[in-house]
Amino acid sequence: MSIVLFKNPDKEHNEKWYPNRDLANFPNPSRILICSKPSCGKSTTVLNLILRQDPPFRKIYLMHPDLKNTLDDDDDEEKIVKEYNCIDFIPLYGVPDPVYFKPVDKKDAMTKKLLIIDDLDLKTLNKDEKKRIGKVMSYASSHYNMTVIVSSQDLFTQMPVFIARFCNVFIVYPYSSINYNQMLLNRFGINKKHQQKIIDEMRGYKTHDSLCIDRTENSPAPFRKNIYMPLPHLSIY
Repeated sequence: MSIVLFKNPDKEHNEKWYPNRDLANFPNPSRILICSKPSCGKSTTVLNLILRQDPPFRKIYLMHPDLKNTLDDDDDEEKIVKEYNCIDFIPLYGVPDPVYFKPVDKKDAMTKKLLIIDDLDLKTLNKDEKKRIGKVMSYASSHYNMTVIVSSQDLFTQMPVFIARFCNVFIVYPYSSINYNQMLLNRFGINKKHQQKIIDEMRGYKTHDSLCIDRTENSPAPFRKNIYMPLPHLSIY
């Protein structure tokens, strides 16, 4: 006897890894968490992930603190987010209900979408807003054909615990504190025995070097340096 598999019609457009797929072209939908101290390259990483998507994202939504500042200045027609002005995005000034992203027809269901949540302090959200973010991460992403990228300078002071729990890709630029790096790996679900191997790997990393932990299904390189350099010696727990 074995489990009978049933296809979910909401997920029929979900992508998978295939031979020679670009390592930065994570299958849509993915939930990607990027952590680093300031000025290490989080936004550059996000833009590169967008650039490498094939086929490309057709709708990109952005939640960013600068958008709130713009709205407060009565200039909501102008999207002032300098690091993302090279892409066409739909600004979000608050936390939308998950149904906001629900496809309106079959064509829209095939449309690849991306939600970027960049440098927002999600711990300050009220209970209802946190619930909506959780539903976007846990349901809307996989059912509405939408990758979510969350970028944060401090995972522990800015992010509710459930954010990391729902992610399947982690990109971290090592912090100067080994203890903090270990706390991050623990939050990512890396067992203590394996943490030391990763800490040793990151010791020689420079400011703009990152470690990628890829837990997407059938990933060709679960551990990588700077997204493109596989680290097979870290791939065995």
